[in-house]
Amino acid sequence: MARVAAGAWARHVLEEFLRDGSGAFRSMRRSPGLVSVVIVTLALAIGANTALYSFVHILLLQKLAVPAPSHLNIVTVKGAGLISSFTGAFYRRIGSGKGYGRILARHGTRLNIASTDFTGRVKAEIVSGNYFSVLEVHPAIGRFFDQGDEAGQADPYECVLSFRLWDEHFAHDPRILTHMIRVNGAPFHVVGVAEPSFSGSEAGGSYDLQIPMWAASRLGISLEDTTGLQLMVRRNSDVNPAHAQTAIQVDGEQADRSGSPRMHRDFVLEDGSRGFPTARVRFQSPALILLSAAGLLLLIACANIAGLLSAHGVERQYEMAIRRSLGATRGRLVRQLLVEGVVLGLVAGGCGLLFGRWVMAVLSKLLDDGKPASALVVGFNPSVLAVTAAVSLFAAVLFGLVPALHMSRPDPSGGLRQGGVYKVGRFGAVRRFLVVAQVSLSLILLSGAGVLADTLRTLRASDLGLRLERVLLMTVDPQENGYSVQDAQAFYKKLLEGTHQIPGVEAASVSLENVLSGYYAAAEVRVPGYMGSYQGEHYVNVIGPEYFRTLGIAVLILLR
Repeated sequence: MARVAAGAWARHVLEEFLRDGSGAFRSMRRSPGLVSVVIVTLALAIGANTALYSFVHILLLQKLAVPAPSHLNIVTVKGAGLISSFTGAFYRRIGSGKGYGRILARHGTRLNIASTDFTGRVKAEIVSGNYFSVLEVHPAIGRFFDQGDEAGQADPYECVLSFRLWDEHFAHDPRILTHMIRVNGAPFHVVGVAEPSFSGSEAGGSYDLQIPMWAASRLGISLEDTTGLQLMVRRNSDVNPAHAQTAIQVDGEQADRSGSPRMHRDFVLEDGSRGFPTARVRFQSPALILLSAAGLLLLIACANIAGLLSAHGVERQYEMAIRRSLGATRGRLVRQLLVEGVVLGLVAGGCGLLFGRWVMAVLSKLLDDGKPASALVVGFNPSVLAVTAAVSLFAAVLFGLVPALHMSRPDPSGGLRQGGVYKVGRFGAVRRFLVVAQVSLSLILLSGAGVLADTLRTLRASDLGLRLERVLLMTVDPQENGYSVQDAQAFYKKLLEGTHQIPGVEAASVSLENVLSGYYAAAEVRVPGYMGSYQGEHYVNVIGPEYFRTLGIAVLILLR
């Protein structure tokens, strides 16, 4: 009996909702101009919030698509932040993790690949042989390389493709396992394709190619004595984080002493469930600031729409009075008006999703400067869709509740006697409050924008010790196209000679990293005869002749 009653109640609620929804669409057809303004205003605000939440979700919330991500920890050096890099020699010295877990190493980069089906530049990871086994992922087809392949490795070297690259550019063809591709001009044999959910070990990243570390030198990438590897530990299920922290400190100190007796670093295990934080460190603060600004924008839009609907209530006051006089309760009228707001919110939410998708595509391209850490793969997932729906419903209730209470006042006779002409009364104070709230929130948003603009102006006017007027920058890496180290050096020499012969060129030089690019290389710098304690890694840049003259940098002391 209770089940029958519950079913009847559910049918009644559904029928009432459909009736209210039908009435909402009829009401919207009577005011197309107002409805268009409301939908566009709300869609822009919801779209901005959806796009920025997608970035925040990937950077801060999304975990790696691997089994038991909570058992993963990133190895960092105290004082170096969340991004610490190590040499290949250090990785070999630190060992495999012994009894507390397993340690993998990876280096993010971009590589050129070429085959009969696809030619392009992709994000790639140069990884240790145990990379896939530590992450516990499985191939969709084929197999993965492992540490046992290193000893017998011969031409061609092996590589693994992402499922996305295989599906989009190789037509899901299983014969890819018999194909040869060229990576930076070197031949590689595709031995496997990763499962669809796996896209690398970096938060927000989408890596399409994994290359074993023992093939790095073939690509002109030196990882043996140059810091560039990031390390991750998968703890055994019976090992707690404190035990692993103590063990990694002991192993790290032994590895440091083996390389340099005076070297001492404190190692820290950070949470690795969301992957390596390269992109997170760079974009986290700007993304949160923009999301806060978008939230304020949504509140402003809701206050604006509430004011518009309250003003529109003047035209509907007579309609509400007639409904009350025919027996409609105030709760029934409030529900009808709230359903109208919900319908507007859901329509605006759908339009906001389309706008948010466009915003995400634009932001992804703006942030992508060719470096692995700058490219984020952002898309819709169940969490983003749920947040968009929740924001739409929240906005609908927020901007719909005040007009609903406003137009469903309990005295129908007053509305009938006034012939639908609304007389300003106690709800005038509510409308004035909406105006004040809208202006106040707008001032907060404008103040923040003003501070940001002033900060940018100050930075632009700051003296950085550089002369950037009439300086042109270009990026070229011949080793990515199969040049050997010697051929690349000859290329740079010829490039500089040709550039100097161009009329109007005062100076020209080359460097490993572009000036003010936000990227750097780090290395363990040792001075012969220096007896002080080890101070950690140092930022370095490899430069060519006339580098300081080209950028107008004053040299205080010059040793010859």
